Amino acid sequence: MSSFQCRHEHIIAIAALSMIENRRQLLKLDRSELAHRVETLTMANRRAVADRYREWIDSEIDPLPAVLTAMGLNLKKEGHETRAVALVEVLADHAQMAALIHCYEYQACDWSSWETSNAKGICDEAKSNLLRLLPGYSSASWGVYP
Repeated sequence: MSSFQCRHEHIIAIAALSMIENRRQLLKLDRSELAHRVETLTMANRRAVADRYREWIDSEIDPLPAVLTAMGLNLKKEGHETRAVALVEVLADHAQMAALIHCYEYQACDWSSWETSNAKGICDEAKSNLLRLLPGYSSASWGVYP
C-alpha cells in the first residue's frame, strides 16, 4: 500500500460535493465552510502520508481563493455565499466523483485517526450526496415490489 498527497482540485471537488444535496445548492456554497472542509481533508491526507512514511509534508496549505483561481473555478463572492461556475462540470461526472472519493479515502486511511476523523465524515457526506444526485434517484422506489 502506498500513500500520496491528493491535488487541491481533487480535494476541493470532494469538499464541495459534501456540501450539496441538490444541484441548486452548488450555486450557494459558503466560502468559509468550503475552506474549512478543504483544510480538514488536506490535513487528514497529510497525516496519512506522515503516518505511512514517518515524515511530515511541509508544504503550506494554499489559501482557498488562490487555489480556486488556479483551478479556473471563478467563484464570485456574493455576501457570505459564492457562485460556482466551472465546479458544476467537475461534479457532473458521477463516476469520476466516485473515483475521486475512493482515491482520496485510500490515500487518507493510513492516518491512525482516520476512522473517527472529520475528514472521513466529509467523505461519507460526499458519497451520500453523490447517490442523491444520480439521475433518477429522487423518483426511485425505496423498495423492490413484484
